[in-house]
Amino acid sequence: DTIGVDGVVVLHSAINGGTTIHYNLGHTLVHEVGHWLGLHHTFSRSNSCADADGVNDTPAEKEPGYGCPVGRDTCREDPGYDPIHNFMDYSYDSCMEEFTADQMNRMRASWYLYRAPSYPSCTDSPFKLRWKNTNIN
Repeated sequence: DTIGVDGVVVLHSAINGGTTIHYNLGHTLVHEVGHWLGLHHTFSRSNSCADADGVNDTPAEKEPGYGCPVGRDTCREDPGYDPIHNFMDYSYDSCMEEFTADQMNRMRASWYLYRAPSYPSCTDSPFKLRWKNTNIN
């Protein structure tokens, strides 16, 4: 049983009110939970526009975004600007505010496929994720 080693690790100073400059609003924790639920970074692993996060509705991004570079487009041949507001980029916490619909679907699928069997009491949880006015039941 590996339930004791399953979870999310985050730097204590990167939580809400922490001391890590630009990454202390709690969004780093949201980012890490995204990994725990099966998401990859929005940017490419090989510095190209072809292999980003593998989620269809995430705009292509060649490299991570830092700060809040509004209007940045590292993959001009693909539709959309870089997803700098996405929790799975490296933008400042103040810039991150959303997951895409397909990312939310992947997290839900990952929860039911890999996590819910380990936490049977959570499958009927009254808690709901709310991002960008979208309610996931």
